[in-house]
Amino acid sequence: MNILIIGDVVGSPGRAIMKKALPIVFREHDIDYCIANVENAAGGFGVTKEVCDEILDMGVDCMTSGNHIWDKKEILGVVDLIPQLLRPLNYPRDQPGRGSYVGRAKDSKVPVATLNLSGRVFMNGAMDDPFRLALEEVERLRHSPEMIARTEQWKDNLLEHPMVGEFASSLWDRARHAAEKFSAEPKADILHPIERGIARRRRRRWRSARDRAPRRSP
Repeated sequence: MNILIIGDVVGSPGRAIMKKALPIVFREHDIDYCIANVENAAGGFGVTKEVCDEILDMGVDCMTSGNHIWDKKEILGVVDLIPQLLRPLNYPRDQPGRGSYVGRAKDSKVPVATLNLSGRVFMNGAMDDPFRLALEEVERLRHSPEMIARTEQWKDNLLEHPMVGEFASSLWDRARHAAEKFSAEPKADILHPIERGIARRRRRRWRSARDRAPRRSP
């Protein structure tokens, strides 16, 4: 799965470039999930709900921020209504918003967790230890009912995919043929044809991924 992470989107010029470039980048690099930092996306400092909606419409799945998140005061009243918009997790707990978000990839539907943390060097205000909070949040997400449910759903979707069924059927056929041969010839290597089939399948997937990769001009 390919994840695109975009740095600081600054003002309307940054948004205009994204709007034009993202469809091309998504297509050429088979992007399944996109994260962008938007703390300066509205007029060069701060962010608004309208700007968040615009960026989400471009195909961005999660929006991160930093110390400029509250520069546009109107975002304070609506940040809790935009789950994809994060503020630093290690900000004081009584501040609005959240510091993590679990989204779902566009095509594979794999759950993707994003944590937003801020360093403390040269930063004003009270901020907790980002490393300790990151470890705590990862553990919380790992055992959260939402994350477990999404992972189970992804597993079910994966098992129902036709390619998984085709692979399992092919593997079973090889295992059955190997077992039949082994029963007739006790000294035969039962694992070799199965391993050979798996290796052949891997080579096909590698060639398919290589053929889909964009060609670089010399």
